[in-house]
Parts: sequence; C-alpha cells; structure tokens
Amino acid sequence: MREVLRRALYTWRYCSLGRVTYKECLDKAFCNNLVSLRQANTVVVILAACFSIFPIAIEKNLFKAGIYFAVAAFALVLDIDARHRHKRNIPTSARRVYVMIVLYYINLIMFGIYLGVWSNPGTSAVTFMGFLIVALFLFVTPPTFNLYLTISAVIIFTVSTVMWKGYQEWVFDIANALIASLMGLIFGWRITLYRLSAVMFASKLEEERNEYYNQSTTDELTQLHNRRFFMQTFQRYLTSCRDTDEWLCIAILDVDYFKRYNDRYGHPKGDEVLRALGGVLNDMQNGMGLFTARIGGEEFAALWFEKDRDGIEKFVSRLREGLRALDIPYMVSDTAERVTVSVGVYMARCGTSSTLGEIYSFADKALYEAKNGGRNRAVVRGDALEQYIIQM
Repeated sequence: MREVLRRALYTWRYCSLGRVTYKECLDKAFCNNLVSLRQANTVVVILAACFSIFPIAIEKNLFKAGIYFAVAAFALVLDIDARHRHKRNIPTSARRVYVMIVLYYINLIMFGIYLGVWSNPGTSAVTFMGFLIVALFLFVTPPTFNLYLTISAVIIFTVSTVMWKGYQEWVFDIANALIASLMGLIFGWRITLYRLSAVMFASKLEEERNEYYNQSTTDELTQLHNRRFFMQTFQRYLTSCRDTDEWLCIAILDVDYFKRYNDRYGHPKGDEVLRALGGVLNDMQNGMGLFTARIGGEEFAALWFEKDRDGIEKFVSRLREGLRALDIPYMVSDTAERVTVSVGVYMARCGTSSTLGEIYSFADKALYEAKNGGRNRAVVRGDALEQYIIQM
C-alpha cells in the first residue's frame, strides 16, 4: 500500500518528466516568475484601483475605498520590486520569489474574500472562486507549494464565511470553494507541466544545437578546433588586437617524417601520435591562453598575442617540454629517436595591413624553412624582424 501511494505521489508531482528532469526544468522556468509577478500585480493594481472608485463615487464609503486602495498600493509595491529586479537583472533567491508569490496570493485572496464575504454577506462569493482558480496559473512552482497556498486560502475563506454568512450561503460557498480549489490544483499542475515540457524541449534543442556546433568546429581525433574554425578565429584576432599587445603570433607545426612513421608503425599508432600532440597543445592552450587547432593531416596551428619576442621562446620551450614528456619512440627518424616537430612562427604587428592569407603564408614559409633546414626546430619570422632559429 505504501509503495502504491509513493508511486501515485511521484506520478502526480513529476508525471512523465521524471524527478531529475522535473527539478532541472523547474529551476530553468522559475526565473520567469518575476515577469509573471510583475504582470499579475499590474493587473491587481488596475483592478483594485478601479474598485476603489465606486465606493467613493456611489456609496460615499471611504472605508471600503480605503481597503481597495490598500490592496492596490500593496500590489504596486510588489510590482515595482519585481520590475526593478527583472530590469536590472538583480540576483533573486528562490526563497525571496516564493515569499513574493505568497504575498501576492494573500493580497489577492483577501481582496476576493472582502468582495465575496465581508462586503456582501448575503450573496455567494463568485468572485473568490475565479480568483482561487486562476491566481496560481501564472507561476511555475512545485505542486506542493500550490497545494499549501490553496489549502490555506480555503481555510481562511471557510472561517470567514462561517463567521460572516448565514447557513445557506456558507454551505454553498464552502462546497464551491472545495470544487474550485480542486480544479485549480488540477489545471494549475497541467499548465505547469506543459510549461516544464516546453522548457525541456527547448533545452534539448539547445543541447543538440551546441552538439552539432561542436561537431562542426572540433577535430574528432585530437579534440582541438578544426581548420575552418581556426580560420574564422584568425580573422577575429586580426581585428581585435588589444592596446596592451604588440604582436599577433601564429605558429604552424608539422610532425617530422610522419608518413614514414605511419609506414613503419601503422596508422593506428600514427593516430596515437596526433592525439598525444593534441593533448600537449590543449594543455598549452589552457595554461598560456593560446588558441590551438588541427588544420589538416599532421599539421597543427596556434594563435596568441605577445608583448615581445620573449613570448616566442616561452611557447617553443613549453612545446619542447611537452614533446619530451611524451617521449614517443621513432627509431627510423633522421632527426631523433623520438617523435619531433618542425615549427614555423610569424609575428605580425597588431593593426597590420597584411591580410589573413598573407600572414598565414608567411608562417607557412617559416615552417618550410624549418623543415628544409633539418627539421626538429622552430623558425621565427616577423614584421621588421630578422629571421632566427630555435632548436627543439
């Protein structure tokens, strides 16, 4: 019996979303409650303000007008607070939002009770029924929260009705209040469920979009960026030099005698080399603020800004240390008994008139010089900079 009740409660609270997904979607949708609070309190301000006119103009009853005006003023305060927090993007805790919803609900329910009970004890509280059903439809909250508010409202309404109305009126009103509260809970939960489902659907679409975007910009083997994204980023780097930077640096790396390595050890081993080199560049990317990519085959590239030439020495040194830490054997290499790389580096002054293609071609020529000069080295070139070599 206990298990049956537990499953029934689970189904009621989480329905087809599941517990974890339900809570994740609820957190995402909960931020919309500030907007709903602002809109709901705006309606209450207008409604209560209009009601305050009639007692003054028709009944000459300032007390009743004051009650309506107080409701409008309280709603206006909540409206201003919610509008201010939403407009300024002020962080608002969930507890504060819940408190604001409770205050809104109390204000609205007391307004409905005054209209349907205290000011008209001889008639049924039809207005209260409408308020009770629709008051919580605007918010995305847990069903238990709605349940507590509804039960509290029914208790307050029942006590007020018994005290202020005759037997015939309050029996009818209490029966209608129970029916209205049940309808409010059912329809309120269904509306909330539809909202959560919409949030979940939008979240899944966003995840799929991000996944497709990552797949289109990431090299599957090394998990570095691919050539297309590298070129797009390169173009952005050309137009976004910072005032504190003097040089835009591009380095193109090529694994020495990689075709021979594949022929000797096999392509799976070659893939392992590329994957390991990708790991080294990824570590450098995180530690030095580089942008790295695999631009094709055994070629890799890196982009970064520098203040002076010493940064190039640091880049080459970190790359050298990473390769030596890998220490991948390569017995048939003409340069060393481990896997090595050749590097071409070009330093362009920030704000240069050279195009992306020209700068890339300069770096590629520096790589060609490094490979032509014996490999396992870095050749550095640049604007008004004499070419020099750094041994790997």
